[in-house]
Amino acid sequence: MQALSINTQETFRLVQQFLVSQGLGHVAKQIEKETNVHMEDQSVELFRQYILSGEFHALFEVEGEEKMCIFDKVTLSLGKEKRRVIEYYIYEQMYIELLYQGKSLEAIALL
Repeated sequence: MQALSINTQETFRLVQQFLVSQGLGHVAKQIEKETNVHMEDQSVELFRQYILSGEFHALFEVEGEEKMCIFDKVTLSLGKEKRRVIEYYIYEQMYIELLYQGKSLEAIALL
């Protein structure tokens, strides 16, 4: 298959998102497989995985050749204010989970 334009790739992503929202995830996966256009960027998938698994610190670890953390890769296109709000909610969740685990000193260190 020849290289797809950015517009074509984004169109495939929109179609995939629509199919998933309609309960047709298997069709979206087939399109992803045949076009090699992933519904989400790998950084977004990692971001979600780290959040859901509680690996919050991994979001801020610098990695790869770009020397950027996953948080920066995912939020780079957002404005400074939106980035701060997202970062606040992540740290808030980290704080709450540390308190729940009885790790009060670690929780206080986040403040």
